[in-house]
Amino acid sequence: MPNTLIVLNKDDDTVSFYNEADMSLLKVVTVDKNPHEVAVTEDGKKAFVSNAGGNTISVFDMTTLNVVDTITHPDFEFPHEAKITPDGRMILASTYANKVWFFHL
Repeated sequence: MPNTLIVLNKDDDTVSFYNEADMSLLKVVTVDKNPHEVAVTEDGKKAFVSNAGGNTISVFDMTTLNVVDTITHPDFEFPHEAKITPDGRMILASTYANKVWFFHL
């Protein structure tokens, strides 16, 4: 959804979406524990929210503002920052243990 502000609510384990034009609340979605960082694809179609306390990344469809996938791994611990490669084919996620993970999109 174009012109959407994404707000991560760490204490509530939710993500809020606002219309940037008038700051009206569009939707609130519950995610895994402690949403921490967000990365949006260049085309604006998907957003990736790192849930540090839940060891997951929630994948949002920005058209519907729904979680469409959850990325996880048994050794994935406290995901922090996430970046999308310039070609849009992979997401790179760093973890608290200074490891970097690569996931194909």
